[in-house]
Amino acid sequence: MWMTEFDICQRYRQAKNPKNMIGTLADLNAVTKEDITEILIRRGEIRLGGKKTTKIRPLPEGFEQIADRVDKGELTIAEASRSLGLKDSMFRYLKGRLDSERAETRLIEAAAGQQEKKWQQNSE
Repeated sequence: MWMTEFDICQRYRQAKNPKNMIGTLADLNAVTKEDITEILIRRGEIRLGGKKTTKIRPLPEGFEQIADRVDKGELTIAEASRSLGLKDSMFRYLKGRLDSERAETRLIEAAAGQQEKKWQQNSE
């Protein structure tokens, strides 16, 4: 798989015909339609009943930079949430979402790198 789950969901959401996009995404990522459908279900883009779930709101402007400063210990959660005009609990929730997306991206990139190495070794 070449695209992250986030990218797959984003392209699915932006498609003029989402049902047809599942096949296209499967072809682009060299996986089955079922694999793409599973990702979309897991990420809340489609339900088993076929209805789309609520869209996830984008992170506030500058959130990633402030979250990085919290990780480095430069800001407390209270200071960071105040600077963005959020409640502490909402800041923690959004930071957890950001951390999960970053971890998922790193795992997918690592897996893609390993797959590319295998292909290179097989072609030699």
